[in-house]
Amino acid sequence: MIRSLLILFLVVASIPAAWSYSKDQMKLTDYEYKVRVRPQLRNIYQDYQTLLSYLNEDLKAYKKLFPAFQNLIADQTKLFKTCKIADSENCTPVLNEVLANTKTILQEIELPPIPTTSEKKNQTSILSYKLYNELKDKVFDYHMLLFNFHFLYNAEVHKPQQVYIFKQRSFEIYYQFNMFIISLLPEKFEDSFQSFWNDFVRPISSDVIFSTSKDEFIIRINQLNMSFNIFHAYMAKRNHVEVDRKIKTLLTIMHNRWNNILKATLR
Repeated sequence: MIRSLLILFLVVASIPAAWSYSKDQMKLTDYEYKVRVRPQLRNIYQDYQTLLSYLNEDLKAYKKLFPAFQNLIADQTKLFKTCKIADSENCTPVLNEVLANTKTILQEIELPPIPTTSEKKNQTSILSYKLYNELKDKVFDYHMLLFNFHFLYNAEVHKPQQVYIFKQRSFEIYYQFNMFIISLLPEKFEDSFQSFWNDFVRPISSDVIFSTSKDEFIIRINQLNMSFNIFHAYMAKRNHVEVDRKIKTLLTIMHNRWNNILKATLR
C-alpha cells in the first residue's frame, strides 16, 4: 500500500494539476472566496462523508455525528475569543452553548455496538472498539473540563489562560472521531483515507471553511491540491482498486468541484 501511494505521488507530481502555484498566479478576493470557494469546500466535505458511507453502509448510523464533532472546532474558536478575557460579558452564554453541544454529542455517541463488515479482520474490529471507547472517554472528560471552567468562571476564580487547553482537547477529539470512522472502512482503503484526511479533509473542515478570509486557503492551496490529486488518482484511476459506479460518479463530482475552486482562484 505504501509503495502504491509513493508511485502515485510521483505520477501525480508530474502532471500539471499537481504543480505548485505562486501568489502571482492567484486572483482570489475575500468576496470570491466566501461566495465561490468556501461553499464548494463545504460540498466536498459533505461528499467525503457520503463516500465513507458508500464504502461501508453501516457508517450512515454515524452521519449525524460529523457536524456535531465539527462544531467542537467552531466552539473552541468562540471560547478563545470570548473567554480569554476575565471580564468578558459574552463568555457565560458561549459556555452554555458549548456545554449544550458536548452534551448532545454524549447523547448521540451512545450508539449500538460498532458495525463491522465482512472484510474487516478481528484485529481491526478490536482496534475500532478501542478507538470508540477512547473517543467516548475523551468527550466526557472534555465536557467535565468545560463544566468546571463554567463553574469557576461564574465564581470569578478561574484563570483566563485555561481556555488555551480547549483548543488542544477539541482537536484531539476531532482526530479520534475521524480515525475511528476510517478504521471501519475496508482495509484496502484505510491508508489512502488517513492520508487524505490528514492533508485535505482536516485542514478544510477544521480551519479553512471557518475563515471569512482567503488567506488560510491560499496558504494551504498547494498542499490541498497535491493531496486531492493523489487521493483522486488512487480511488478513481488505479485499475486494482475496485469501486462501483456510484462511487466513481461521486469522485467525478468531487473532482469537478475542486477544479471549479482552482478556476476561481487562479488567473
